[in-house]
Amino acid sequence: MIGIVFGVAAVVTVVSIGQAGQKSIISTVSNYKDGYFVIYNNYSSGSAGADVEIRLRDLNEVAKLPG
Repeated sequence: MIGIVFGVAAVVTVVSIGQAGQKSIISTVSNYKDGYFVIYNNYSSGSAGADVEIRLRDLNEVAKLPG
């Protein structure tokens, strides 16, 4: 019985953290009033040659955001 309680509590915690992160990202992205923003590669991580791929479906999902 206690395992079920801990399991439910863990699921509720993970979902609430995910929703908070989503709200934070949407809030940050919606601050860009010009309708665009630039994505820079993070050279400090030691992966200077790594490419960042943005696909059309990613851009379509961003276009669905409110604002």
